[in-house]
Amino acid sequence: MSGDENISVPPDADRLKLAAAAAQRGDGFAAIEILRGIIAAPPLLGEDWAAVATLCGQLDDDDAALAAARRLRAVIPSGVPTAFILARALEATGRVAEAVSVLEPAARAGQLNLSELFHLSRMLMFAGRLDQAGVLAKRLLQSEPGNPFLWERLAQIKQFTSGDPDLETLVKLQGELANAAPRPRASGAWALAKAYVDLGDDNAAAKMLGEAAAARRQVVKIDLESFAASAAASLQALPLEEITWPAVGKDHGSRVIFILGPQRSGTTLVEQILDRHPTITGGGEIKFLGLMRHLLGDFTRAPIGVFVERMNRVRPGHDPWEAVRRWYFALGDERFGTGARFTDKLLSNHLRLSVIVRAFPGARIIRCRRDPLDVAWSCWRAQFGEESWWNSDPAWIARHIAEYERLLDIWAKRIPGLFVEVDYERLVADPDTEIPKVLEACGLADDPATRRPQESNRAVMTSSFLQVRESIHAGQVDASRRFPRATRGLREALEAEGLAFRA
Repeated sequence: MSGDENISVPPDADRLKLAAAAAQRGDGFAAIEILRGIIAAPPLLGEDWAAVATLCGQLDDDDAALAAARRLRAVIPSGVPTAFILARALEATGRVAEAVSVLEPAARAGQLNLSELFHLSRMLMFAGRLDQAGVLAKRLLQSEPGNPFLWERLAQIKQFTSGDPDLETLVKLQGELANAAPRPRASGAWALAKAYVDLGDDNAAAKMLGEAAAARRQVVKIDLESFAASAAASLQALPLEEITWPAVGKDHGSRVIFILGPQRSGTTLVEQILDRHPTITGGGEIKFLGLMRHLLGDFTRAPIGVFVERMNRVRPGHDPWEAVRRWYFALGDERFGTGARFTDKLLSNHLRLSVIVRAFPGARIIRCRRDPLDVAWSCWRAQFGEESWWNSDPAWIARHIAEYERLLDIWAKRIPGLFVEVDYERLVADPDTEIPKVLEACGLADDPATRRPQESNRAVMTSSFLQVRESIHAGQVDASRRFPRATRGLREALEAEGLAFRA
């Protein structure tokens, strides 16, 4: 605003204020409706499109945030701030290659600062352009050789080999970080641990993984009972009377294939295989169901009950879940194209199965299984985001895996045939036999392209971004057995949870 008191506030700016107020009082659904109304009839918001994009992102409406970011870029077509807002919105919807193309001109012109270049390296990494991501990380290290976050990025990308000069540098850096804050100390320790794992040095890997985890535990605190409490609440969300599966005569969920399993259990590989099928798009960890929290609260009994009662009043005699289904697939139309079939690999959807079995009758739900010790070892050495820092303690990892599997076991017993079971070890040992079984169970015709998941060009924004660029192989089966000392605490924690694993 210019400060001239005679200039009235544009009506669309008023609507933006209404949306912000609705979000602040916890009415996310109303906020989203207002914001999408603004986007649908493009007003002259100018730079205020940045506020629309930000608010949509905070509400997890990533596609609306992208639409607003595109409007902003159209109004202000030059400059790093608008480019970065658009790139981040593209990244949130899985369009990482396009996000890179938005930022690269500014990077070549030397207009991006260290933080922005660091984020660009992440986008390059997830887009599969690993060589370029590595070159960029090394270039940044030339200006900040003691930056542990840059070393962490480089370690994520590269494979350390015997005699690697970077190893000596990392050892020296770790000594210098002894009195640093927890986050940089954790990053430096993890980078060095990754090097030792690559080199197969069990003793050194055990020491450094322990140091990295200890530093992370200073940042996040986990209540072990919360894992069980979340599972119990999801089971009690709604009674299961009259639920049959598959839902005979109903195909309301046939457009989507849900993929579930603990982190590092093979879910990304399965999604890559399905993405190579000509009729399926790999959606990744999409937030569509998470966005439904604006209708269904925290997916527990009370808010879901309120939703069902409200829908029964509004449309008596109709399926109350039709509203959820309609909104979910409208989001799918936006992201993947009208009527497209896609996968939903948001792993936390295991806590939303009460909703899935009602809102999406006919959907296929894949359950990925893998040896618990290999899962735990892969989680222990993974560099997850702070929201998943339960991997900072063997007991937390074991409890997370145990509660995840126990919950799915209960659902499998309640509704026989609910899951399409996929065994990771069998899948990688004999893909020519196992993949056709998975496709048939998902109602898909066999296709030879599914044997070449490494040829998928979609972005993979999980810790599996390296492995999915490789052909299917069994090299990670029993990988934990090569590190008996580093996995000792994991073995003890898994045994304490009653989880059996191969010795």
